Amino acid sequence: NQGIDKSKVVAAGKEVDRLQSFGEVERITSRVLLLAGAKDAGGVASAQRLHDRIDGSVLQVIDGAGHLVNKDAPAAFNQAVADFLG
Repeated sequence: NQGIDKSKVVAAGKEVDRLQSFGEVERITSRVLLLAGAKDAGGVASAQRLHDRIDGSVLQVIDGAGHLVNKDAPAAFNQAVADFLG
């Protein structure tokens, strides 16, 4: 256990699936940063689908990272978030 609550991760995944399947992501009007690890093909594909549907979203694929970008590449993760927040 790395401090990640599995039930919350599963719930978040289900919510993303629900939003994608009902087309509600197009209703998002706030700024959105999508981060995906280059070694996580499924994550990159999901992030790309979301990016394609959310106007003005920013997608950044982090080299050398897998599914847990913040753990696999913390410096790149922090820089991406800092750049996004300005």
